[in-house]
Amino acid sequence: MEDDPPIRGTRLLSNIYQRCNVAICEPIDHEEAINDPKWKKEMKEELYMFEKNKTWELIDVPRD
Repeated sequence: MEDDPPIRGTRLLSNIYQRCNVAICEPIDHEEAINDPKWKKEMKEELYMFEKNKTWELIDVPRD
């Protein structure tokens, strides 16, 4: 699958990040992520996509 050809006058996002020195801060651990509404929303969306695409299914932990 190919990406659409770039539109004249646009730049790749990676090039913009390099030029702007943008830092993306991520939570240190899952506790910090759970307490951040933005990350909680993103985690829910990712889980939804797993279910939608049938990437995996959640099962109970085996007793042994």
